[in-house]
Amino acid sequence: MDRRGGLGDVKHHVSREQNQAICASKICMTDHPTPFAHLGLEKGIALRWALRDIRARRLKLSPVSEADLAVLIDLGLIEMRDDVPVLTQAGSDALE
Repeated sequence: MDRRGGLGDVKHHVSREQNQAICASKICMTDHPTPFAHLGLEKGIALRWALRDIRARRLKLSPVSEADLAVLIDLGLIEMRDDVPVLTQAGSDALE
Protein backbone atom coordinates (compact mmCIF):
# COMPACT_ATOMS: atom_id res chain seq x y z
CA MET A 1 0.00 0.00 0.00
CA ASP A 2 1.11 3.54 -0.57
CA ARG A 3 0.90 6.21 2.11
CA ARG A 4 -2.57 7.35 0.94
CA GLY A 5 -3.99 3.92 1.70
CA GLY A 6 -4.33 2.95 -1.96
CA LEU A 7 -2.75 0.08 -3.78
CA GLY A 8 -0.28 2.22 -5.70
CA ASP A 9 0.75 0.69 -9.00
CA VAL A 10 -0.94 -2.67 -8.47
CA LYS A 11 -2.57 -3.73 -11.73
CA HIS A 12 -6.21 -4.76 -11.64
CA HIS A 13 -6.93 -7.98 -13.46
CA VAL A 14 -10.25 -8.40 -15.23
CA SER A 15 -11.46 -11.85 -16.17
CA ARG A 16 -12.54 -12.62 -19.71
CA GLU A 17 -16.17 -12.87 -18.54
CA GLN A 18 -15.99 -9.47 -16.84
CA ASN A 19 -14.42 -7.95 -19.94
CA GLN A 20 -17.17 -9.38 -22.15
CA ALA A 21 -19.83 -8.05 -19.77
CA ILE A 22 -18.23 -4.60 -19.86
CA CYS A 23 -18.10 -4.65 -23.66
CA ALA A 24 -21.68 -5.92 -23.89
CA SER A 25 -22.92 -3.14 -21.63
CA LYS A 26 -21.23 -0.55 -23.82
CA ILE A 27 -22.83 -2.05 -26.92
CA CYS A 28 -26.25 -2.13 -25.28
CA MET A 29 -26.03 1.56 -24.53
CA THR A 30 -25.64 2.34 -28.22
CA ASP A 31 -28.10 -0.23 -29.61
CA HIS A 32 -30.97 2.25 -29.43
CA PRO A 33 -29.82 5.40 -31.19
CA THR A 34 -31.59 8.56 -30.20
CA PRO A 35 -33.82 10.18 -32.82
CA PHE A 36 -31.78 13.34 -32.22
CA ALA A 37 -28.41 11.81 -33.13
CA HIS A 38 -28.20 13.68 -36.43
CA LEU A 39 -28.83 17.03 -34.73
CA GLY A 40 -26.40 19.07 -32.68
CA LEU A 41 -26.04 18.36 -28.99
CA GLU A 42 -27.78 21.54 -27.84
CA LYS A 43 -30.66 21.07 -30.28
CA GLY A 44 -31.08 17.45 -29.23
CA ILE A 45 -31.19 18.43 -25.56
CA ALA A 46 -33.71 21.21 -26.27
CA LEU A 47 -35.96 18.84 -28.21
CA ARG A 48 -35.80 16.22 -25.47
CA TRP A 49 -36.88 18.88 -22.94
CA ALA A 50 -39.66 19.92 -25.32
CA LEU A 51 -40.89 16.31 -25.36
CA ARG A 52 -40.85 16.25 -21.56
CA ASP A 53 -42.81 19.51 -21.43
CA ILE A 54 -45.36 18.15 -23.92
CA ARG A 55 -45.74 14.91 -21.94
CA ALA A 56 -46.22 16.86 -18.68
CA ARG A 57 -48.57 19.40 -20.35
CA ARG A 58 -46.36 22.32 -19.31
CA LEU A 59 -46.88 24.24 -22.53
CA LYS A 60 -48.17 27.41 -20.90
CA LEU A 61 -45.12 27.57 -18.64
CA SER A 62 -42.66 26.36 -21.29
CA PRO A 63 -44.07 26.97 -24.75
CA VAL A 64 -42.44 24.98 -27.55
CA SER A 65 -41.44 26.98 -30.62
CA GLU A 66 -43.15 26.36 -33.95
CA ALA A 67 -39.79 25.31 -35.42
CA ASP A 68 -39.23 22.72 -32.68
CA LEU A 69 -42.79 21.43 -33.09
CA ALA A 70 -42.18 21.03 -36.82
CA VAL A 71 -38.97 19.05 -36.18
CA LEU A 72 -40.70 16.79 -33.64
CA ILE A 73 -43.58 16.17 -36.05
CA ASP A 74 -41.14 15.40 -38.90
CA LEU A 75 -39.35 12.92 -36.63
CA GLY A 76 -42.69 11.27 -35.82
CA LEU A 77 -42.32 11.97 -32.11
CA ILE A 78 -45.45 14.10 -31.71
CA GLU A 79 -48.71 14.73 -33.48
CA MET A 80 -51.18 17.57 -33.19
CA ARG A 81 -54.63 16.87 -31.75
CA ASP A 82 -57.01 19.83 -31.54
CA ASP A 83 -54.01 22.17 -31.91
CA VAL A 84 -52.30 20.55 -28.92
CA PRO A 85 -49.07 18.55 -29.33
CA VAL A 86 -49.29 14.97 -28.06
CA LEU A 87 -46.52 12.37 -27.88
CA THR A 88 -46.67 9.44 -30.25
CA GLN A 89 -45.46 6.02 -29.15
CA ALA A 90 -42.09 6.86 -30.72
CA GLY A 91 -42.00 10.07 -28.67
CA SER A 92 -42.69 8.16 -25.48
CA ASP A 93 -40.01 5.62 -26.40
CA ALA A 94 -37.50 8.42 -27.01
CA LEU A 95 -37.91 9.53 -23.40
CA GLU A 96 -37.37 6.03 -21.97
